[in-house]
Parts: sequence; structure tokens; C-alpha cells
Amino acid sequence: MATASRCGQASSSTPSSAACWICLDEGPDDKEGNSLVRECAYRGDSAGFVHSSCLVQYADSKSRDEVKKLLATGEFDIHQFQRYWVNCPNCLQLYGENLLRDMANAFCSRAQKKMFLSPGIDGRIDNSFFMIIALHCKLRFVLEPDPRNVQEGKVVASLLSSLMDNYDKGGSVSFGRYLQTVESDIQFSRGMFVLVSSRESGDNCIGKSMEISESIGDSASALQAKMIQHVCVNNKKTAPNEGAMTAAKAMGAWGRHGCDLQLARKCHEDNLNKCGENHASSINSSMVLCMALMQDHHFIEGERLMRKCVSISRRLLGANYKTTKDAEQVLQKMIKRLVRLQSHDGVFEVLRYDDDCMGSCTVKGLTAQYRGKPTFSVNMGRVTLMPGTPVVCYGLKNAKHLNDEMGDARILDEPTGRYKVHFEAKSLKPALVRPKNVRIVFDIDQKALLKTA
Repeated sequence: MATASRCGQASSSTPSSAACWICLDEGPDDKEGNSLVRECAYRGDSAGFVHSSCLVQYADSKSRDEVKKLLATGEFDIHQFQRYWVNCPNCLQLYGENLLRDMANAFCSRAQKKMFLSPGIDGRIDNSFFMIIALHCKLRFVLEPDPRNVQEGKVVASLLSSLMDNYDKGGSVSFGRYLQTVESDIQFSRGMFVLVSSRESGDNCIGKSMEISESIGDSASALQAKMIQHVCVNNKKTAPNEGAMTAAKAMGAWGRHGCDLQLARKCHEDNLNKCGENHASSINSSMVLCMALMQDHHFIEGERLMRKCVSISRRLLGANYKTTKDAEQVLQKMIKRLVRLQSHDGVFEVLRYDDDCMGSCTVKGLTAQYRGKPTFSVNMGRVTLMPGTPVVCYGLKNAKHLNDEMGDARILDEPTGRYKVHFEAKSLKPALVRPKNVRIVFDIDQKALLKTA
């Protein structure tokens, strides 16, 4: 594997006074012409910038220190050895997409050249194990299940599988659990690449991944694989094939086809317990859970979750980070108030009520035949809320305790002509409410401000 000619991309707003935090040289370029980059959680005018070549040298030096520790103590921290190549050592955040890819390539190149071998290490670890760590790093952190990555991903998975088959597991240092994790990730990636590149389900590979994860007690990975397999088995003809998606975000995208809410909750809880909420994995599992909530029409809970998720991602990763943009896209889906209209085909977005009486609203068509056409006003009597629309009850006389209570209008009960509203307050039971006694909530944090979006 060749080392990339550069690591990351220079920011167009890099200040001239910014300096590399490793070599402390100021200016946009180092001696090799590599620009200063910053693809982590650091903010401000000058903090966190680094020359890509310096960062590779730093990661290389720290990785060699881990090998020296093995020689001195017999202990080897695989995850720390790997982490120097994918996480910023200062903020601990995973690097951005461009820098992450090229750091992983540099990692693989050094392993291939046997640069991590040290005198005296023979008999403990051979170089194939360093190659396994480096390739696993690339497969896990860089090669997302996206059509653009299918060819490279399959090659890396195949190389990794071949190394695993030929690796002598009888060395003096045992890495049995880690090697099982690698095997699980290989199977999972293979299944995902099948899914995004063809109409085949890939559930056999993903099922094997789930079995391995369960055998080593990795509940979060097992649940993730189980959720994907659930979608594979039930939706073999609906595999999406576009968009750059991590495994977690792929689950979210497939949520509309059958993502299980209970599994999504459990997967998210396991990620929170394992990583905490201030972690990219937890942000991704939040998106998975949000899509599952949307599918089951829990829009209020989903919107609150995504607002928190977006806030954390902006603070932790930055507004331009891919995960943040993905989270913002999911939030934009959540905040749209969708309806159907009598005598009109398609789905419409309600933009606002037209007056204080809220007897009519302004809508915008979302389907192809309405694109580019102006918004128009429609009487609320012609409007049917899409399941999950956040509403607030008002004007109830026989159930006054429900007035001003917010909930999701899950479904329109045809026999009674009323919406079944599931209230956010868990102490309240669902109730059938006439359309004239519900109002769309555009801002769930300020439910009294119903006039405009």
C-alpha cells in the first residue's frame, strides 16, 4: 500500500500566524510542501494546526514506544498502538475524513515496510500482526460502507482475511479476543459492501459477525449486526446504494425499511455506556435511534434527541465535520411538519399558520410535480396530518386536563375521525382527539409559539 502524497487538506481559513503544534514552525507549508491541517475538535484562530508530515512522524514514534513497552514489560496495548494513527492525541477526537484516510495509508505503509519491528521482538510478535492492526484500522475507521469504497474495501478485507488465516497464533503474546474482533469486523464489512453494491442482502456475512461479537461479549457490535441482519432479511430488494454512510448511519438510513426500535434503543444505550455521549459512535447511534423513532412516529422524542445530538457534534467535531452534517440532515427531516391534502396528490410541508385563528395554513409541495411552484394557503379542514406530527391539544371541554399538553398525532382513527395522540408526558394515556382540537407544534421547545415555524 502506497503512502498518500499528502495527509488531509489545508483549511482555506488557516491563519498566517498558525503554527504546527509538533514542530512549532509557523506558516502554511513544511519543508515537504505539506500544508497545515486541522481535522479534529480544536477551535480558535490557531489551536490544533499541524503539518501532516509531523503528525505521521509523531504517530510513528509513539507506536514504536508501545513496541518498546512490549519488550520491557511483555504488555502490548493494541488499541493505543492503533489510536495514534486515527485520533488526535490532544482532543482525542477521530480525525476528519481526508486526514483519517491518509494517516491510515501511512500506517499501512510503515507496517508493510516492517518499520515497527525491533531487535528482540522475534518470537513474540511477527510483522504480519502489525499488518493486521494497520489494515484493521483502515477497514474499521476509513472504509465506510459506501459504493465508492466497495472495490478498495473488498481488497482490504481479503488481504486482512488472508493474513488472519496465516497468522501464527501461538506466539508468546496472546491476542485471541482482538483477533476475534478483527474477524467479526471483516465479516460485517463484507456484508455491508455487498449491500451497498448490489441487490443482494449480505445477511450471511453479517450474521457471522453477530455470532462472533456475541461470543466475545461485544454487545454493542452484536446489536448493530443484529439490526442490520433484521433489515437484510426483511428487505432484500430495498438495499440503498448511495450516500457516504458509516455502518451505524446505514442502519439509520434503512430505518425507514424496518429498523427495530427496541434494538436501536439498546444499541444506543450500549454505546453511551461504553463511550459516553461525547463520542462519535454515540452520535451515530443517536441517528440510528432517531430514524427508528421516526419510523414508529415518536417525532417529539426523536427531535429532542437529534437537537441534543447536533449540539454535541457541533461542539465536539465542528460544524464542517461530516458526522455533524449528517446529524443536521436527520434533524431537518425531523422538524418538517408533513401533511396530505384533500384533492391533491403527494406530501406537503406546513410552513406556518396564516392567522391567529389557525383556520388555514401555508403549505409547500414536496413531490416532483410541485417543485419550483409557489406555496399556497389551504383550509385546515382539508389537511390530514402525517403520523407522528407534534401537536398540542386545546379547547377540550370534557378532558380539560389535556389542554396545552403536547404529543405525537400517531394515526387518524377512521371510524371516529379523530387523531390518536400519544402524549409526551408519560403519566398521560393516549387519547382520541378531534382535528379541530389539535394544533401543529412547529417548535417543541416553545409549544405556545404556534403561529410561525
